[in-house]
Amino acid sequence: MKECWQKAEREFQYVGTDYLHLKKQSLTPENIPVIKELALTKPWWDTIDSVDKTIGHIALNYPEVNETLVEWSVSDSIWLRRIAIDHQRLR
Repeated sequence: MKECWQKAEREFQYVGTDYLHLKKQSLTPENIPVIKELALTKPWWDTIDSVDKTIGHIALNYPEVNETLVEWSVSDSIWLRRIAIDHQRLR
């Protein structure tokens, strides 16, 4: 997965975020640190907006993730704040 973010072309990140979304049923709170790392590696609006859907699915199934998202909502990172706000769209 991380290999997608090591490539120069952003299209590889699209593949990575699409893959995460396809695997969302098997993702758990233990996957949040890796997803956070990916989100903060070469972030861009479109990749972040794809990641927030996956995070939203995890948070919906594991309410304990909401505490992390509240922390992200006041982060210095605009990208984490965006995920924390936008993940709620599908609820």
